[in-house]
Amino acid sequence: MIASSLTTYVSTTTGDAGLCIQVRCRVDTELVELLAGIREHPEVLSIQVHHYQAITHNVYAPTLQTEDEYALDETDIQLVETLERDGRAPVRVLAEALGLPESSVRHRMTRLIEGEIIRVVAVPRREFGRAHTLALGLGIRHSGGSRTGLDALRRLGVEFMASTTGDFGIIATAVFSTVREANDFVEVLRREPWVTSLSTWLHLQILKEDYSVAAYRHARQRIDTLERSSDDAVTGTA
Repeated sequence: MIASSLTTYVSTTTGDAGLCIQVRCRVDTELVELLAGIREHPEVLSIQVHHYQAITHNVYAPTLQTEDEYALDETDIQLVETLERDGRAPVRVLAEALGLPESSVRHRMTRLIEGEIIRVVAVPRREFGRAHTLALGLGIRHSGGSRTGLDALRRLGVEFMASTTGDFGIIATAVFSTVREANDFVEVLRREPWVTSLSTWLHLQILKEDYSVAAYRHARQRIDTLERSSDDAVTGTA
């Protein structure tokens, strides 16, 4: 799972599952093939799958979801990849890297930020697994739509939340300095009128966390090239 180009997050956890894994797939066949490989592994006893309808908040992922997947051209993607390598790069450096005028790069940056396609932020350092930092995973079943719950979780200061299909309506992560803080948070959440049931787990150790566009895109380009080569070979034989 750590080596896979499809995974963005892998951690060991407490609770029903020993591993928590997030994957990013362009098409359903990628997910189907990945899940088939996981099920065939001799050490895997069972899996649970939750599909994110929308990631509404993630402190550690500077690239946000956009409903229009065709809004980015090749230059936009190269700009995002350059910022992933150095989020503090000035416009002059970005322009040199892309071979564009500074005014053009500045315009693209403005459009991507105002369109909430990217964020340029300072990412806090993670120290999960140490005594003074607890990362609590939350699987929430709720009444009605998810908007009420997402708004409440935002006010409570969670670092990650997504509306999902499957057993849970919302999956979230909250970080605390002490067990008492985590306990108080859970008690408050259980009393929320929109919460019908709550499952929790601890993220013990983060083994991988990589939301970059470049790694996924380059892996997809290699796969697409191999698939085209295979199709050409079959066509030629026929």
